[in-house]
Amino acid sequence: MEPHRLALPVGFQIEHFRIEAVLGKGGFGITYLALDLQLGKRVAIKELLPDTIATRIEGLTVVPHSAGMQESWEWARERFLEEARTLATFSHPAIVGVHRLLEANGTVYMVMDYVEGESYEARLQRIGTEPDQASLMAVIGPILSGLEDVHAHGLLHRDIKPENILIDKRGQPVLLDFGSARESVGKTMTMTSIVTHGYSPIEQYQTKGRMGPWTDIYAMSAVVYRAMTGHKPPIAVERIEKDECKPLAHFHNPSHFSTELEAAIDHGLRVKVSERPQTVGGWGVPPYTQASRAIKPPSKAQDRSSYAQFSRPVGAAIGLISLALVFAVGVTVGARYGAQRTMEESKDAFRRDKLQIEAQAAEAVATTKKAEANALDRIRVLEDLVTTLQGTLSSLESSRQQASTEISEFEDAPEQLQDVNQQLQDVNRALAAKLTLVTAKLATVEKSLADSKAENERRQEAQRKAEQEKAQAIRNNVNSITASEAFAMNQSALAAAGR
Repeated sequence: MEPHRLALPVGFQIEHFRIEAVLGKGGFGITYLALDLQLGKRVAIKELLPDTIATRIEGLTVVPHSAGMQESWEWARERFLEEARTLATFSHPAIVGVHRLLEANGTVYMVMDYVEGESYEARLQRIGTEPDQASLMAVIGPILSGLEDVHAHGLLHRDIKPENILIDKRGQPVLLDFGSARESVGKTMTMTSIVTHGYSPIEQYQTKGRMGPWTDIYAMSAVVYRAMTGHKPPIAVERIEKDECKPLAHFHNPSHFSTELEAAIDHGLRVKVSERPQTVGGWGVPPYTQASRAIKPPSKAQDRSSYAQFSRPVGAAIGLISLALVFAVGVTVGARYGAQRTMEESKDAFRRDKLQIEAQAAEAVATTKKAEANALDRIRVLEDLVTTLQGTLSSLESSRQQASTEISEFEDAPEQLQDVNQQLQDVNRALAAKLTLVTAKLATVEKSLADSKAENERRQEAQRKAEQEKAQAIRNNVNSITASEAFAMNQSALAAAGR
């Protein structure tokens, strides 16, 4: 599935369970596929996170949206815990097993069996419709048997639909995603968020709808309707003024599905609560599959059949004994009637004793099964406790070893500090020697630079003087040339005047 915006990340670990994927999501929580790191098996973990009243902060902790929703959140949390505790007492093959409750990240988690298989919706999409009643009842029968147990414990499913029925690899149907906690948050949610159109009855669309076993019976009838016809019944609220839900007899060849079954499903799909069957046991659905019948007590017809098989040889034996007594005493009419009356009384007494013994045996078997289931639950709880304690002891041992290592390191610390101090002193001495050498070299370089600078200044001064003397000589030459030219001109002028 695509990631849920509030889902925990893949790889996140809750105690010894590591998240591997998101299996399902809805308005009331998220179901994850996880790996039990202690047992090495996969489990399903359901997280309570009704996103209309709570959210996740800092990527981890679940909190109510506001202080005003705190009461609704606490109520939803308590109902979730109550649901998990109730489901944990079941050992029915059609009800998903719950093994542990975890409290973490501000919310609660329900650790369940991971059932690998195909949803009934996917199967119906693949095959279209169930081909006959036997195939249908192989799926529906065990679910009905499981619902009887669920209702007997005061729990409702409230969201039965093909998507919530999973058929495992052995062909065993399992009912998933119980939603009793939905009722608690309904007062803070829009009602459309807690219904599935076509499968939810009218009372789930009402703010004060009276819900009970008849609510799940409607949804179960809608699932059968979908499996037999290929489409869902009309939405319940649309059936109030004009009911366009066609009876099943409109669709089928009676050779495929019995009229008894069709009548029972039509009865379960009545819009009004008062017109629907009130319990699964009183619904009148034809016998389930052989496997589901084995879960339920034998019928009266089976009782009579088994009694007849048992009573015939016993009656024959009693008859032979009575005849022997009659012949021994004498064949008279009064004795015959007395013997017959005695025989009938013996039969009645035997019948009563037999029924009483059978009832006691059945009660003893039921008590034994219940005790076995309770014992298995206790053993499972003890195994979980032992596993948890082993994990705790392992953690404590690791912590002890780590502490011992740290103590040893602290004991060696003074010697290590002395070694470090000696190393620092050696480094300081080496640095001081290097500093002295560098200082001497720096003084030599500075002196050399000063000498070079003085020599350079002397050279510049000598060059400046030489240039000045050269300039003066040039000026003297220029002046001497000018005087000679003036004398020559005067001589020429005098010669011209003499002429």
